[in-house]
Amino acid sequence: MKKDKLLIGVGIILITLGVVLFNLQNKKQDTIIYIEEDDTLTEDEVKRLIEEKVSNVINIYEDKNKTFKLDAASDKDGYVKVNNYSETINKTFTENGIRELENTKFNGKNFFVKEDDNIYLLDEIPADNKYINSNITLDKIDSSDKEITCLVTLSTYRLNDKEVLTFYIIEKNLKLIKSEENWLVDTFNYANE
Repeated sequence: MKKDKLLIGVGIILITLGVVLFNLQNKKQDTIIYIEEDDTLTEDEVKRLIEEKVSNVINIYEDKNKTFKLDAASDKDGYVKVNNYSETINKTFTENGIRELENTKFNGKNFFVKEDDNIYLLDEIPADNKYINSNITLDKIDSSDKEITCLVTLSTYRLNDKEVLTFYIIEKNLKLIKSEENWLVDTFNYANE
């Protein structure tokens, strides 16, 4: 009987020692947890981003008061003088997008004019290029971590020359490029010419 108690006691000591050694061994091992940051936008986030960027571009062309600081003492006929052009445009467009904007013409008139270090933008664009009250729908969205392309459809009703209400549908290709943490418009050709 003493021998059985001795074996049981030695067994308990060995099991206890095994558990202690096992716990000590596991504490010595460093557990490294890697957390991957996923910058991929969801489908809804991509749609909201596109709608926001299209709205920003529309305001640049059609509602300059929302976008720029305008100089009330503009002396150029049909144009408004813009005081914060570069900082505003650089937050919205890539270099390619800026070139596209600055080369845009409406009925042969340049939208952008630079004279004597002053920047002027066409005050009123033609009615057939106004999209501010249009319904915006998105199609053929293709997105990655660095680029988003989309077909933007702008639809609206307008009165034509003969006072007839006409429904217009305009399709525009949009391309956004990620620059650091910002998404910038690389192409969105505004003119319908």
